Amino acid sequence: MSIPTCAVAIKLYDQNADAVVGATVTAQLDRYEIHDGFVVPQIVEAVTDQYGEATLNLWPNALGSQSSNYKIKVQPSDAKGYSTIAVVPDAPTANLSEIAQLPDLPGKTDFQDYLDQATSLATDLVDSANAAKVAAQAAQTGAETAEAAAAGSATDAAAQAAAALASSQSATTSANAADASRTNAATSEANAAASAAAASGSASAAAGSASSASGSAGTATTQATAAAGSAATATTQAGNASASAAAAAASAAAAAASAGSIAAPTVTKPGDADVTTGRAIDTTVIYAAPITAGRTVTLNITNPASGDRVHVTRTSAATGGDLVAVAALKYLNPGQWARATYDGSAWVLTAYGSL
Repeated sequence: MSIPTCAVAIKLYDQNADAVVGATVTAQLDRYEIHDGFVVPQIVEAVTDQYGEATLNLWPNALGSQSSNYKIKVQPSDAKGYSTIAVVPDAPTANLSEIAQLPDLPGKTDFQDYLDQATSLATDLVDSANAAKVAAQAAQTGAETAEAAAAGSATDAAAQAAAALASSQSATTSANAADASRTNAATSEANAAASAAAASGSASAAAGSASSASGSAGTATTQATAAAGSAATATTQAGNASASAAAAAASAAAAAASAGSIAAPTVTKPGDADVTTGRAIDTTVIYAAPITAGRTVTLNITNPASGDRVHVTRTSAATGGDLVAVAALKYLNPGQWARATYDGSAWVLTAYGSL
């Protein structure tokens, strides 16, 4: 006599709805179990094939007395692994997607957790915008300080230019005095030598004053140029900081708008009618009444987002010889279900089965 098993089917797809090939799937019994004198194997392992499918032959926990379960670990070959818990029924076959016990987030729905994350991102962006605003104000203050310094430099330059002008005027006066001395020398031979010497000294002084005036004027021009450059640099920095603040504020507004546009999960029961889904992270359509003609679930094409899901269930109460079409992806009889996922460019069938 052998230990009975249930063939648990596994189908793995990535976020693009492509089959996950070569993933290792391990099932480990969480406690010691004995069935009719035989020790139940603790670990069973399988690897997904080219279609992302694998089968684990597991002992049904429903036959035990220890309230045991299996810890299912999935380890893709090129991505981070993840785990779940499953209780295997006393049946010939089962689907892991139907018996896995996914952990609940206490006090929050999946949508609320996603919304909290988006709100947190928007808050971070607002903080960044405020920081950029402070930087812009600091840059503006620096620009004003530089402008004041430039004004001071310009004032000093004007003063030095005035001093240069005064030196030039002094040189002119000295030159006039020298000319007068030469005139006096011509009228008085006795004083000619002395007047000539005085004229020569005055001319030398005039040349020195003119040279000093030229140097002062050059220094004033250099300082004025430097002051203008400082003011231009400060103005550029203030403009860059203001642009950064505006960009950060726009990003924060976009994040807040994105968070506000996400629609909550919805459930609809169309009865004996067709239905078109709207924008939502997760939409559930339940046919639970007899149908008199073929019915179609049209999937949202107005503004879907990558990762949106639509789950369509036709219960055994939805009798009738016609089919329920999930777009053109799957056709349901009574007691069947199917799931479609938007992959960023089109709706694809990602799961189906029987109730």
